[in-house]
Amino acid sequence: IASCDVDGVIVCDKDEKIVASATSRLKVFHNLSMEECAACVRYSLANVILVHDANRGAGHITAVMGMQFAKPHIFTDVPTLRDYLVPDKHGIGVHIGDVPEVTRAMVKLLHNAELADRLGQTAQIEATIIHSHEAAQNRVFDVIKKELDF
Repeated sequence: IASCDVDGVIVCDKDEKIVASATSRLKVFHNLSMEECAACVRYSLANVILVHDANRGAGHITAVMGMQFAKPHIFTDVPTLRDYLVPDKHGIGVHIGDVPEVTRAMVKLLHNAELADRLGQTAQIEATIIHSHEAAQNRVFDVIKKELDF
């Protein structure tokens, strides 16, 4: 964050031990409500979802929220997140633990508004088509109709 010359926000649960120095442009919030998390994403340059390993699902709700807000994503490119986010389509995928790669992705989006907008718009369209309440409801109705031979 410091090398990007931007302010940053980390949202995590109370068990995460993240400390920002007094001179840091990074703020750490623990256990925010969904509305507070949404505000952080809504007013961000990008939605950043980084995970420690590829074995657990994490960030899915945050990913869809960011997609709905037309935000480009910087995300750890692991199969569990690839269910929602596709590199170079919805954002920039990075390797687990590669801080320089995350920094390069931030700088890239910061200095390329056209790219950030394109990735965000693509994400928003897909969120509406695939991840919206209406889309999920339609999939359920399709299964019911098929079962009942409608």
